[in-house]
Amino acid sequence: MSDWNLNELESSNMTEYTTELRTLLNTIHTVNEFVDVRGFRERMELETHLNYYIGRILNYFLLDEGKNINYLYNTETEHDQGPFKESIEKIRNEVENVSSYIVSPKTDNNDTSSKCHAGRSCGRKFRNGEPIYRCQECGFDDTCVLCINCFEPKDHVNHHVYTGISNDNFNTGICDCGDNEAWNVTLSCKADNDLLENEKKDDSLNIFETEHNRKIFEAVLFEAIDYVIDVFNHQVEVLYPTHSEFTSFIRKTYHDITDESLRISTIRRFIDDFSYRNKSFDIEENKGYTLIVYNDEFHNYSQATTALRQGKPDNPHIDILTTRIDTEGRAVIKTSPTLTDDFIRSLFAIETNGLTAFIFQWQEYLHQESANRIMWWISQCLELENPSFQKVFRQSLTKVLCTKFDKDSTTNLANEFDFRGIKIGLSKDHFRYSELSILNEENSIPQISHKILDFTSLNDINDYHIPPNRCSSTIEVDPVPYSGLRLQYILYFDNRFWKALRKNVQSIIIPIVSSDADYKKLFSDEFLQIFSHMLRSVAYNDREPHLTIIKELIVQLLTVPTNVESLMNNKHMFEEIMWSIIDFFCKFAKVDNGQLVWQRVQISNITKSYNFLFKQSLYFIEIVLGKVMDYRKLLEPNNFITLLNFLKLFNGAWKINRKEGEHVLHEDQYFIPYLEYTTYIYNIIENFDVILRKNIESARNDPMLHGAIKILLNYLISANSTNATFKKLDSFGNRSVIKFDVSKERTTYMNPVSTLFSILVDKISIDDFVRLVSEVPEKDKFIFSADVEMRTLVLCSQVECGFWIRNGMSVLHQLSYYKNNQELDSYGRDLHVVQLGAINSCSNKEEGMTEELETFTYNMLDRWGLIECLNKPYNSEKTIYEDKLYPMIQQFIVFCYHMLTTRIFFEEFQDAEENRIEQLQTMIIYKLFSKPLSYSKLLKSIPNYLIENNNNQDFDISLEKLSIFEEPKGLSDNGVYKLKKQNYSLIDPLNMFNMGNDFESSVNIIKSKLAGKVRKPEEIIIEPYFNEKVRDERIGRFLRTTIFVNLIENLLEEVILSNNATYLYELLHLLHAIFKDYRLCNNYSNKIPPEYKSESIISSLIAVLKDSSNKQFSGNIIAKANWVLESIIQDNQKKFYEKLSKLYGSEFSENFRLKRSNEDNARAEVESEIDKKRRLAKKRQKKLMARFDNQQAKFMEEHKNSFEKPLHDSAQSYMNCSGDKGKEVTAIEDSTCVLCQDDVDNEVFIIPAYHDYSPIFRGSSKVDLYDVKYEWDGFKNDSDNLTYYDDATIKNIINSSSSGSKKVFTSCNHAIHSNCFRRFIQKKRLSVHGFICPLCQTYSNCIIPVVPSSNYKLNLSLKSIIDNSLTVNEFSELFSSGKFDSVVDKSNPLSTVLNFSIYHANSFDIDIHKIIDGKKENVTLILSMHWANTISMLEIASRTDENPQISFLITREQKYKTLKNILCFIMLIYKVYGQPDLNFKPYDFKGKNRIENQLFHYIVYNFLYSKMPLRKIVTNALSTYLRQLVKLSIDNIHELKNEKKLDILLDCKEVSPIHVSLKKRIEKIVMDHIIIDYDDKVYCLIYKYLVRSILPTLRRCLIIVKVFHDTIKVSENDTFIVDDKRLEDLLDVDDLCEYVNLMIDLLTDYESLEYLLDAECSTPSDILLKKIPIESSKIIKMANLVNNLNTYITNSKELRLREEHFISKYKLEDRLDFKICLTCGSKVHMRSDHHEMSHHLQRECFKSYGAFLVPNNNEVCLFLANPPSVVYISAPYLNSHGESGKNAMKRGDLTTLSTRRFEYLNTLWVNNEIPGYISRAMGDDFRLNILSNGFLFAMNRIPPQFRRRDDGDSDSSGEEDLNFSDEEEGGLRVEDMTRVEFEEAFEFFNPTENDGLNDDDVETGNRERRRVRTLPFAILQEQIRRLDGMGGNGTQVFNLADLLDGARNPVTETATPPTNAQLGTPVENIIDSINLTDENETREENNTNPNEENSDREWEDDDMTHW
Repeated sequence: MSDWNLNELESSNMTEYTTELRTLLNTIHTVNEFVDVRGFRERMELETHLNYYIGRILNYFLLDEGKNINYLYNTETEHDQGPFKESIEKIRNEVENVSSYIVSPKTDNNDTSSKCHAGRSCGRKFRNGEPIYRCQECGFDDTCVLCINCFEPKDHVNHHVYTGISNDNFNTGICDCGDNEAWNVTLSCKADNDLLENEKKDDSLNIFETEHNRKIFEAVLFEAIDYVIDVFNHQVEVLYPTHSEFTSFIRKTYHDITDESLRISTIRRFIDDFSYRNKSFDIEENKGYTLIVYNDEFHNYSQATTALRQGKPDNPHIDILTTRIDTEGRAVIKTSPTLTDDFIRSLFAIETNGLTAFIFQWQEYLHQESANRIMWWISQCLELENPSFQKVFRQSLTKVLCTKFDKDSTTNLANEFDFRGIKIGLSKDHFRYSELSILNEENSIPQISHKILDFTSLNDINDYHIPPNRCSSTIEVDPVPYSGLRLQYILYFDNRFWKALRKNVQSIIIPIVSSDADYKKLFSDEFLQIFSHMLRSVAYNDREPHLTIIKELIVQLLTVPTNVESLMNNKHMFEEIMWSIIDFFCKFAKVDNGQLVWQRVQISNITKSYNFLFKQSLYFIEIVLGKVMDYRKLLEPNNFITLLNFLKLFNGAWKINRKEGEHVLHEDQYFIPYLEYTTYIYNIIENFDVILRKNIESARNDPMLHGAIKILLNYLISANSTNATFKKLDSFGNRSVIKFDVSKERTTYMNPVSTLFSILVDKISIDDFVRLVSEVPEKDKFIFSADVEMRTLVLCSQVECGFWIRNGMSVLHQLSYYKNNQELDSYGRDLHVVQLGAINSCSNKEEGMTEELETFTYNMLDRWGLIECLNKPYNSEKTIYEDKLYPMIQQFIVFCYHMLTTRIFFEEFQDAEENRIEQLQTMIIYKLFSKPLSYSKLLKSIPNYLIENNNNQDFDISLEKLSIFEEPKGLSDNGVYKLKKQNYSLIDPLNMFNMGNDFESSVNIIKSKLAGKVRKPEEIIIEPYFNEKVRDERIGRFLRTTIFVNLIENLLEEVILSNNATYLYELLHLLHAIFKDYRLCNNYSNKIPPEYKSESIISSLIAVLKDSSNKQFSGNIIAKANWVLESIIQDNQKKFYEKLSKLYGSEFSENFRLKRSNEDNARAEVESEIDKKRRLAKKRQKKLMARFDNQQAKFMEEHKNSFEKPLHDSAQSYMNCSGDKGKEVTAIEDSTCVLCQDDVDNEVFIIPAYHDYSPIFRGSSKVDLYDVKYEWDGFKNDSDNLTYYDDATIKNIINSSSSGSKKVFTSCNHAIHSNCFRRFIQKKRLSVHGFICPLCQTYSNCIIPVVPSSNYKLNLSLKSIIDNSLTVNEFSELFSSGKFDSVVDKSNPLSTVLNFSIYHANSFDIDIHKIIDGKKENVTLILSMHWANTISMLEIASRTDENPQISFLITREQKYKTLKNILCFIMLIYKVYGQPDLNFKPYDFKGKNRIENQLFHYIVYNFLYSKMPLRKIVTNALSTYLRQLVKLSIDNIHELKNEKKLDILLDCKEVSPIHVSLKKRIEKIVMDHIIIDYDDKVYCLIYKYLVRSILPTLRRCLIIVKVFHDTIKVSENDTFIVDDKRLEDLLDVDDLCEYVNLMIDLLTDYESLEYLLDAECSTPSDILLKKIPIESSKIIKMANLVNNLNTYITNSKELRLREEHFISKYKLEDRLDFKICLTCGSKVHMRSDHHEMSHHLQRECFKSYGAFLVPNNNEVCLFLANPPSVVYISAPYLNSHGESGKNAMKRGDLTTLSTRRFEYLNTLWVNNEIPGYISRAMGDDFRLNILSNGFLFAMNRIPPQFRRRDDGDSDSSGEEDLNFSDEEEGGLRVEDMTRVEFEEAFEFFNPTENDGLNDDDVETGNRERRRVRTLPFAILQEQIRRLDGMGGNGTQVFNLADLLDGARNPVTETATPPTNAQLGTPVENIIDSINLTDENETREENNTNPNEENSDREWEDDDMTHW
């Protein structure tokens, strides 16, 4: 395979072919277009020309002199060679003619067969935005993915398919389709299937699969790859060691040689000596020099900018240079035809600032760029969509990469280095080239040192007795020569490539390594050969280590089990790599006592690459060990000991010591990298656990496992006992214990080697462990190993008790990570080792006390610092803990309890799965018992090793068995799982799994769940719970020693003496566990350990029980103490009472006996006492309630004149009121201000309102009789119609936001005093045009005055409103009495508020405001139209109700309140300003002002301003509309008949026979239009359509009546009655025709539709009745959604969604990073500037706001255009676990549409409430958005957008830029005001009284928090500094620094800081990027605020400290 070389080419007559290509590449520098150096402008053209030149000549040769061009590229003619038909000479001579080179690859996104890859792996690189599919059932692991072309949805039905989105910055993976080792099952490829289905027989499909083409491909790639290797063999100047030497030489020469010409010539010769050269390259031909700067990751934007500026680049745009360096990886700073002194000084200036730069020959730069273009060309070839080409090209490229590189074809630089003496401090000469990272003297990749263990004879089991000192002994071995394949050379040169080139190389290598299964193993072997070398390069020579290809190759090659098996079978390869990694860790960190110390770095590397080196090394080990299938490979002595040497570097590497004295000011943060690396280590160790569990039956008795344990025993004993010393306990018989004090000495808390030891030991039995210890030479010293782990446990407890408080919070966090991270299980494993120490101390000894066991117990107490507690009585002051003693004793008791009861590591199980399921169920129980959890939260809390098998199926089964699922109840919550009641009996509150919860609180929870009618909580005794299968007395024997029993006695006595029960409950629970363990181990039923029958214990327990009446101890403690005492009694009652008599006397003993015998009666007495207390409590409660009732009745009697009695009939109530001339009755109003909570009589109330366009008005240009099929049957989703396809509907939606005739009102109706509101907006620095409600924080942009109305004078009834000729003139008299009689008086506060509200709303339409020219009386005409729209909005929204016939009348109280307030506002304006000009029409209802509810506008207009009764108006309107509809229906019937659809429609169930009389009436109208005879069903069809068409108008007329009812009613209980008919009951009918007829009877002069058709109808004169638009009577809702969200992801191509109009220009069909507009149903693709939503709304949809579904994240993005705000909420999709949002789909779960949640979202949209929802969700953050968007807002301006400077992206073309009109914006502008208006406004903002509000007055209401996106605060800060002050044009401007005072943004303060580009951009550009209005940008800087200095100081003092 590797013998293929040039000879094969020569034999195939390809020599001439390759020679010509080689010559062209080697002579690129001689092409006329490229010869001379270029300036920065010309270099841009040169790059373009060079790119197309390289691609042209390579395609020319590759495609057989261009003959096959048509198969890959779009050319002019079918069989024309296109631009390649000319000769090579012509190509060279016409380089500048770029246009002739440009060809586009053939592609068809709809035809996946062109992506077929039959016979090989796909290997397709994921493009930006494309989906990455992962199937949990099918994939071998999470790295196995599929692309959109290969993913076949049919293969994954009901599978868990998770989809990610590819991002160029983070994803470099490839598709694994076709790789059999990547999948558990055989998958079918969609592209391959489509090719078979299409059955294409075109011979062109196999055009490239010929021997001739194969040889051409191989020859071209042979030359191309060799050329790249040759070029980069010379680029050694950028490597750090050589770069340092080179620059040092140049600097030294420059300073040492004084003669300028000699100095420059010497430097030039040096540069030329190392420059690139080939056979066609003459150094003397050099035409100039270029200075190039390279990118690194260790300088920020500011540093780079400074360095570049000092280098004097020829490009003055420093920001462009910096951006290029960051994106490309390097940039040319300047060029020069000759090397000059100034040129050299530029190099020094840049280097001085730390950047990497060097001077290259111009020709060398050309060849470097050519090599870059070649690699880019190869990567593009890998993406061409031609299966035949791909097959041959990939095979050829693989073959070329896997053949040897001709070492003689490139220049040798090693001799030049040796000649100049450039060596980098290595002792051995044959390794010096590897340190330099260059090729050796033979042009081969140099070798590095290879080490293995210093012993080889480990075949016999006895060899496991290895002395510890030999475990780290190594020897160097002769390295195996590298194969020298081209692949290795490219990987070796990886650190020489710059960023863009490295990405191109990865785009080539990564797809190739997995495309061919035959070569994959070869690729793996070649990679592993130089793996250590690549790690060294990353460590020493890499400027951009994060771009290394190592990780990608590990993922692609070493996740394959066969490759890992090959690695482990290769003699010493794994061992050699591991020792290289060990050396790296030792070199880059200090080694102290064999352990790493992370505070210091031994070797300082300018690249700081060790972080990447460590991570890549650890990742390699983790991946390899995770894929080992044979556990014996890991246990082989050489591999195991090597791993041990690696792990021991981290064992105890991080130690901490307790600080005393003052608190730590600066906490130590060095622990962070240690924790990061140690987490990798624990993952590595976990692989041992996983593989041994899978093979537990064979591993348990495997000598290799036993040998590995002995190796660990030897190491642990030796490492832990080497420096250990003993101390004597003088007070306890001179006992010797290990000398160590956790509180005074440095202590570790991470011991991975001990964890590995625990993992290995728990696979064998306790007896086998004891035997293995006995075989170790220093077996008696195992106590030292147990003591080290005990120190960690003590440390953890001390920190938890607050004993280490002086160390700060970081220590608490570290130990919390150690103790609570169940993935690591560090605490449990350390506890296990201590348990093993306790077992070993009493093994092989007879029952009773042993010296070893006593030593262990004394040592344990000394380590815990509790040895003084053995003294009787003990002095607590002598302990080290001071006030922390009792909490520390509590922690010690918990430790002892865990030592006794934690037996999970001693269970002997035959089936690993059974053991795993048991652990899993235990974990679930303990996670759920305290509170219910959602599925995701619960799953996240379970360790991965318990759930990683079979896609969580075991977890789901266990969860279903143990818990009950509770579905989500709200609209934003998730479903939760609740533990079943019977499982609470399995919970032990002191268990190790419950360490995160308080013990007694847990007890109370358990008792409350277990209690019931039979048992009460106080009767329940919580049992200690541990695995009863493990019955080994050795585990807890230390608890029965005399020493420990004495400790228990002393602790109990201390409780009695101190009356402190801190640890008593835990201590009693421990005694309970000791008794239970004793009984289990000895098969006793009621015996207890004899040691615990002491008089001291009995005395203490009786003392506890005696104190029960004093409430000193809790009921739980009393119950537990009683149980313990009862256990002692049951063991031997006779001896117990003897001891009791001895202690307290015989009388006490006898009384105690009698009391115990009457226990049942005593319990009954206690229960009766409880019942008595409950009875007395209820009696007291009843007495209190009676007292409250009496007080309330007395108060009502005293103030009865202040209250009105409710009346049952509204009409009668008004009659009664009119009869009482001295009494006035006003409508009920909520007259309490939400700010001051007061109701001042002389104050004017206002309500905030949001006034804007609405997208819900829909119509049609013609009648569509198919509407009869659509019923109002509730909210439903039609997944078959996902978008709007007709352009008319889209145009209607777009126009909805451009016409004032389509505006509506929404309001929260929270009443506010006008003065309170004024102070509120002043305090919050808001404007009337943009503010939030102070109570609910709903966004508002206008205010509406609210005044009480009174029907006292008019005595109106609903019947009179319908039948009488009333106008707004009469209605305005509703305000003609009371305190506002003189409303026209300027002194009246209402007048000021009224003027202010009209002016600041721009008369509620800025266009009309300019026309009416201050005539405020005409504002009523505008408001009337908008009031009609708001009524229509209410009616449309109610169509989705379950009972739409009456729901719109009996619900929506707030909507009716808003309508009432608007109506009163209209009347008030009329009252103040008089009658409007009725000849003035605000809207002509044409063009953009055309509105679909025009018919209803006619009714409202005439009702308010004409003298016709409402009944007459409705009659005229409907009769005219009906005739128009009948005529248009006939036209539609003709169309349906011609399209042969009429018969289908007539057969539907909605069409039935019609009554003869009704037919005649319709027929009469029809005959007037056209004479033709129709079938009866046709007339029925027309009738049904007429019924549905007039239904909305009738309902809206009823809403008008309802609004008037609310306006004139007296009591809230007044019923809605017309003509003695209660409408809620009258209209509650199911039949639609009957329903319509009832409303016709109520509102018109006719009884039914049948008679209404007979109404005489003359030609209408009113413009509103001419050409009435046809309004849709269907349900208006958001765009429909698919039923399963996964459909958008897995079948996105099959979904027919509307695309935006410009989408055809881009290849976006395969991308999944799109959003779906829920207004129009269009697919909105991601833009590079992230403005896709605003762009779509402005050009394609409704402009004001929108809702966008983000399928990949299961979120809905709510977008508001003004001010720009975004809120993300969960999409209305739930998975089977009731979860929403990302959690619902991150595991690939099937997510189903929740109609209820979708309906709620739709309700917000229909009612124009999305802006209010956004403001409520954001809270104060929204206020900051208002301020940052500009000072004063207008409702009618086009919303501003964030603009960015053109960065060259294709998306920034002029066609798509967001351009907005410069129309003058509304707002509070002084120059636009008349004098009167200015005075009124000034009076409103600056009244004479000077009173303010406290913060508490305005900070009310709960805030709903969501994930929000707002402006970066740092940008806003720049805005502030520029805009403080008064505008020079006279416009009033607030100080923005004051505006932001106190308005901190908790979200943005934690957001990503400004980018480097922003930090380096002038302030003017930053302000442009946040879209300030023109008036703010033209401010004069000399007009500053007089308080500016103080404001700035306040800003710095108050705010910047938070950053």
